[in-house]
Amino acid sequence: MKKILFAFVVVGSIVACAPKLVTPVSVTEEVTETTEPAPEMNDIASAGKVIFNNDCTKCHSLKVIGNHSKQQWTGILTKMTKMAKLDETQTNQVTQYVFWELEQ
Repeated sequence: MKKILFAFVVVGSIVACAPKLVTPVSVTEEVTETTEPAPEMNDIASAGKVIFNNDCTKCHSLKVIGNHSKQQWTGILTKMTKMAKLDETQTNQVTQYVFWELEQ
């Protein structure tokens, strides 16, 4: 009985230490990124861009829109549109343009 048990342990050890016959296969998946095209600038925002580029440069250089958050721009635009004496329509156009730029 001891010989059988010893033989079983030896065979088990040899099998456990033997090199594996199965080689791993790497699977490559092709991932295609689908990005939605940037939304087109509407007419209101387009008019706001013209006002932003023309009127804001009268007093100072243009600010990089992405340097401020939407909340910060709300405060900036409230103050600056009054100083630039923009009417309600022009204020709305500039605001729409700035917010459109922030979404890009």
